[in-house]
Amino acid sequence: MIRQCKACKRTHQSPKGCMLRPMKIKGIEYLPLPYGKEAAWELYKITPEPNCRDCGTPLGKYHHLNCCVEQCPLCGEQWITCKCKVDK
Repeated sequence: MIRQCKACKRTHQSPKGCMLRPMKIKGIEYLPLPYGKEAAWELYKITPEPNCRDCGTPLGKYHHLNCCVEQCPLCGEQWITCKCKVDK
């Protein structure tokens, strides 16, 4: 089943990745990390695949909304499970 991103309306396998969407957390705006720039790659000395295993975005592009690989730009944890909340 091909999923559609709620933020950009592209399919999760889109070669363009997701659109840049700043996140405001505790009143401060943060830019998301592009796929391949997450700390885990260097920490575990592994090379990322050409496309994200969850949302399919290519290296250097932004993850789609609710991707399990995306890193929180504030705390560095996995975005979908960290305690940081985006301001509304």
